[in-house]
Amino acid sequence: MNHKILVVGPTFLDIQVFLKNIHKGSIKNSFSIGGKGYNIARNLTAFNIQVDLATMYGSDDTGEYIAKQLATSGIGLLPENKLEASGGVFVGVHDSSGNSILDKADTSMFPLQKLSTSLESYTEIIVLSSTNTKILNYIKSQKSKFSFTLCLEFSGKKTINHIMPYLDMFDFIIANKEETEALLQISTEQTSLTASINAFSQLNKCILITTIDKDGIIVSKNGESFTHPIHKLQESLVSTVGAGDSVTASIVALHYHLNYTLDNASQKAMEMAAYMVRQPEPYFTSLPTQVTF
Repeated sequence: MNHKILVVGPTFLDIQVFLKNIHKGSIKNSFSIGGKGYNIARNLTAFNIQVDLATMYGSDDTGEYIAKQLATSGIGLLPENKLEASGGVFVGVHDSSGNSILDKADTSMFPLQKLSTSLESYTEIIVLSSTNTKILNYIKSQKSKFSFTLCLEFSGKKTINHIMPYLDMFDFIIANKEETEALLQISTEQTSLTASINAFSQLNKCILITTIDKDGIIVSKNGESFTHPIHKLQESLVSTVGAGDSVTASIVALHYHLNYTLDNASQKAMEMAAYMVRQPEPYFTSLPTQVTF
């Protein structure tokens, strides 16, 4: 089968501030393009997979910059991506250990995003939970016509109520611990997280993956689960931005395209994430040579 993936998610002008030693005025700034949609798509290209990105960028200077960068990324773009709008900036601030202390995204264009391209040619579609309802309804109508695996990555606890009416159409869902607790409406101080995840995956006949920061991931399919710890490295952490996106891209690429078992794909994803947080960019331009496939 000729595999082709569509990623539906945002692209931003990504401004990162690193507070190396604020008392001595040691602050490092960088900017590039980023956003969950772009990060996932860029990671997939590292696996030499054909990827299209349904995203949005404006017609102002920021949008023109994003469009030029996307044109050289190796990612396929849809004609409806460009909007007559402005905006699309993400700002992240990190402490001296590389941990995120502020994430702020301009989401004003999210309701304006469009998708009208036929989904017939895609084998997998990855959707962010911030995707607007018009696009979600379009994907739902296309899923009833064509055969593709539909994957959901959560992009914040605030998007849960928005995505809830569409949960039953997803085959694969990935969320962090906080998002999972809110999704399942549980407190892990009183309820077993693993048991709740297994109950959800069995009821919904899906794969549910929960990332637990430095403790790795819980992977559940049809009521049965396993865990993988994050891969340990000696090198210092640089930034946690993009770690979750690399896990999503790695598992989709390895499990659905390269026929890895879900267990083996998840283990390799943990290795990929360990190298992701030790580089400044929130995506891979090529696969880490230290990870064997």
